[in-house]
Amino acid sequence: MHSSPAPVRAAIAIPTRNDVDYWTLQFVIVFSCFGFLAARISETSGDGFRGEGVLNRVASGGAGMGLTGSTLARSTESEPERALRSALEALAHHRQADGTYQGILEVGILGNVAAIVVRRFGEHRFERSDEELELELARYLLGEQLPSGLFRAYPDGPSSHEATRLAQLGIRRVLQSNGVLALPPLREARARFHAALSRSERALEDAGEKPRDAVSLRGFRMLLEILDTNGPHAAPRVVPDVGTLAPPLKFVAWSITAPFADAVERAIYPFITELGPLVELMFGGIRRRSALGVAFDALIHRAPRLEKWLDEDARLALLEHVLSRQEATGAFFFSTMYTEFFVAAVANELPRIPSSELSERAARALEQARAYLRRSVVSVPAGAYVRFLESDVWDTAGVGMAALMGATPALARDELANMARFILTHQTRDGGWSFSRDSPMTDCDSTGFVLTFLGSLRAHHCCPELDGALDESIGRGIDLLEKWQADDGGFGAWGKSSLEKRRGPVGELASIALDVPTEDVTGRVLFGLGMVRKAARNDPSMQLHLGSRRLESLYSVASRAHEFLLRLRDPQTGLWPARWTLGYLSGSAFVMAGLVEHPFPLDAIRAQALSTVLAAQNADGGFGESPDSDRFGTFIPSPVSTVLQTLFAMEIMRTCGLSTDARAYREALGFVLKKQRENGLWPSESVSTCFYGLYYRYNVMTHCAGLAALTRNVKVG
Repeated sequence: MHSSPAPVRAAIAIPTRNDVDYWTLQFVIVFSCFGFLAARISETSGDGFRGEGVLNRVASGGAGMGLTGSTLARSTESEPERALRSALEALAHHRQADGTYQGILEVGILGNVAAIVVRRFGEHRFERSDEELELELARYLLGEQLPSGLFRAYPDGPSSHEATRLAQLGIRRVLQSNGVLALPPLREARARFHAALSRSERALEDAGEKPRDAVSLRGFRMLLEILDTNGPHAAPRVVPDVGTLAPPLKFVAWSITAPFADAVERAIYPFITELGPLVELMFGGIRRRSALGVAFDALIHRAPRLEKWLDEDARLALLEHVLSRQEATGAFFFSTMYTEFFVAAVANELPRIPSSELSERAARALEQARAYLRRSVVSVPAGAYVRFLESDVWDTAGVGMAALMGATPALARDELANMARFILTHQTRDGGWSFSRDSPMTDCDSTGFVLTFLGSLRAHHCCPELDGALDESIGRGIDLLEKWQADDGGFGAWGKSSLEKRRGPVGELASIALDVPTEDVTGRVLFGLGMVRKAARNDPSMQLHLGSRRLESLYSVASRAHEFLLRLRDPQTGLWPARWTLGYLSGSAFVMAGLVEHPFPLDAIRAQALSTVLAAQNADGGFGESPDSDRFGTFIPSPVSTVLQTLFAMEIMRTCGLSTDARAYREALGFVLKKQRENGLWPSESVSTCFYGLYYRYNVMTHCAGLAALTRNVKVG
């Protein structure tokens, strides 16, 4: 999650490991699409929001919020007070009709090309609105072309050969669509599309030998090219073994790969014969806990039986299972990309379904999924792009957490209570939370993040009518985290890992296929447990609800996590890397925030981390970090300051004991205030990620980080 200092979802910063075979990783990333699919695939005044939040009451003296007219009255407010008021007003940009929050994750070219290619894969009937949408998605691609003729790897990112090939694929696919060609806007824009293709081809030729792009980009391009050149009507010949794949993966892998069995066979057999034994040893222990591990079991361990066909009864059972996993929103594992693959797989299977009842059910599921995908499109002047993930559980918890970071809540009690009820409603059966509502895929990261919000809410005693429900929910979350803590004391994303994390950033293989424990996820879990510990410290009622065993286990879990973090701290800088966000500033901010509410000796840790961060401050007061931090496995500052990295650096300074009145802190805050726009928002840079070299924007992440920093720096009571 989604998705992540401030209450934000961090995202992966993954370097390519030199000691891992390049072609191996290409195949890993291609098939991770299938594995992931099985594993996890504005302003309103809704019921819980009465239009009377803190900002609407500022003009009348802040009645009911602990805010006085002299505190935030516009005529006398300080610059931080004005910024906080503006940031709270700007929450409306992220608020949904039911009073929850949802940010936008913009991944750029990859998301748009996947949407164009996969929607056409099934060769099913499209509505005119879909064809118009494809044209807008293609127009967005033109805006990502650089003067050199190459295309960006991600929003605001550098040029990339693989991204250029991806963009060419999407543009050509639109130009080959008869329905889109009939649209008047395309007749007018056709010359621009052809010119863009010609410029990009010349740029690729002039560039000569291409630099080594992120493996993930090449893997996704390979997959999309296969989907683009193969329809669903070819007879299946090579399919995975029935007995080894998890049900969703069995169906999706079979349905999508059946039309291009020859391509799959060419890709799989060299991989099996060269590296099969080694990979079998690596994956044998996690096969039942990791979807990609299950996929490897099917592709490697059962290699001699790859010629086996799926019989009709097994195929229908798989279809039933996949349909049952579709969420109420129409999405599949809260992701537009996974939902695109869901659409491709089900559409491919639809002509073969003998049962009219099941066929009708599949058709309804397809329409719900397509409706969700249409809703996930974000229109911008340059065209449109596809929102990458649904993240309303994470984002709602993040906004609530940010509002509770100060001495007094910055949002109205009723608003916070509404957000808490939403979070409680969407706790999963096993006691944790996922990135988005209705998702069955619990993860430690979201669980720790949500516990930070719920623990902060209990500590403020602002929703006493919910105390019992909050304590029950928090207790179940603690139980899950205790059960899922890894053998080495850290936390991975989606379950308990028996693998030991090595020092430094994780690569694609370790992060996606193995789900190794990582420092930033462990830090967010510690942050959540720390806020629960703080809330329970002076609350006998909460202590009684949680019980002595849970409180003891909380300390035990935190102690093991602390040892995990000590072992992995970079000895040269005193910092920790992130998995879901670029570099070391974000990882260290979450770790330090996670440690402060636990009784561990931190003086030496704080001193080194603070020294490293202070030395990296830029002349404008801000901080930046280069993507080379992920590539080379050490903190590499950037002379270009960004808002989010500056906010992470401020959190490190604060949790390392630097006074908020210190010059370095005040200059960093000044940079953040200067970058805030008139509408209360901050610019969102591409620092969140799922793969090294492929970053994306996550606007609510930056906003929550800024809001949290301001609530700590502005006295509102």
